[in-house]
Amino acid sequence: MMNKSYTIISTLLALAILSGCSTGTDESEDGGGNGDVARAENEASAIGSMRTIVTAEALFKAGGAKLSDGETQYGTLKELSTTVPPFIDTVLASGKKNGYTFTLIIGQGVSTYTVTSEPVNDAAGTRSFFADTAGILRVSSDGQAATKDSPALQ
Repeated sequence: MMNKSYTIISTLLALAILSGCSTGTDESEDGGGNGDVARAENEASAIGSMRTIVTAEALFKAGGAKLSDGETQYGTLKELSTTVPPFIDTVLASGKKNGYTFTLIIGQGVSTYTVTSEPVNDAAGTRSFFADTAGILRVSSDGQAATKDSPALQ
């Protein structure tokens, strides 16, 4: 009989992979393209990538190494891309994808994390994004970096 937690992890991994696949394949660092359509595509890719990272962190922690106090840990972008199978692709692990820069910070004791996504320039996008261990994707549309106090993405 298949282990229930294995089935849940397998399902979440499949969703993470599918989410990552749907974020597009344009790997340019400056966002490429021009106009509102390109910005909208880059922002949609950033949202998908942020969701992929949040899912990957949940999976990594669920099956991850334990700290000395027995608590499991979150992973860096590189660690999320080097698992077998990888939770994220190497492009996202580089921290730059489709005109957005992704920054993942592991909290003290690695029991928390924050991840932000910001456009490399105004041509790439106008919104920035934030998520943390709560898994809520937050957005800033005012040119400032998104934070834990920014409104949730609708």
